[in-house]
Amino acid sequence: EKPSALSRVCLPLVGANVQMPENEVGEFMRRILRDHGTTSILESGHRLVSGRLRGGYRKLVCQPRAMRLDDPPGSRGLAFSFELPPGSFATVCLREILGSYPSG
Repeated sequence: EKPSALSRVCLPLVGANVQMPENEVGEFMRRILRDHGTTSILESGHRLVSGRLRGGYRKLVCQPRAMRLDDPPGSRGLAFSFELPPGSFATVCLREILGSYPSG
């Protein structure tokens, strides 16, 4: 199956191991940092960047792997399992699968 264009999009998480994009996304992120008074964390000598704040990249959209649906013996329900890459949220995946969205 060919991956969708959205599955190839990665977004940066600010930190020492990340190069901020030089496009609209990078400008948007810099504006958010500026609005919150945190632009100094982009400087290489900042204690968070040089120490604990490594940063990284996360895919905008990911596909669950190893999906299984089991009917355990003696159970009154189904067991659903899947794997996601690090940094992904199982609750978001379940919401998409079940089609239930919070109201309001």
